[in-house]
Amino acid sequence: MKIAAWTFFSTIGVILLIIIVDLFLFPINQKSDQLILSAYREAPLGGIWLALYDDQTWEIGYSSREITSSGNYFIRHDTLTLNAQSGKTILQDISKTSFIIDSKNLREIENSGIRALEIVFKKSD
Repeated sequence: MKIAAWTFFSTIGVILLIIIVDLFLFPINQKSDQLILSAYREAPLGGIWLALYDDQTWEIGYSSREITSSGNYFIRHDTLTLNAQSGKTILQDISKTSFIIDSKNLREIENSGIRALEIVFKKSD
């Protein structure tokens, strides 16, 4: 009985430790209430996630908790243009890229490596 109790509590302790470390290393996105559009693409070595916020900023990364870059955006007609923050890049050494917006996808105009993202959330006005 003692061994079973010890095993149970140590398992619970390890699970809680993993959750705490995960939340510490990759905190929950604080800007999620400002989100107006989210798009995602799966890839063999990690997906690409893009978020646009109502304050004209964007974030890109592997998920909403693993942000790799950010900057400002503007939308003109059906074209979305991303500009990276000063000193940062979107992917590799690219600091600016544009997408054509359709009802379900963002299609990159020039190939920076993102190519296309499926829109998974779009705030309705």
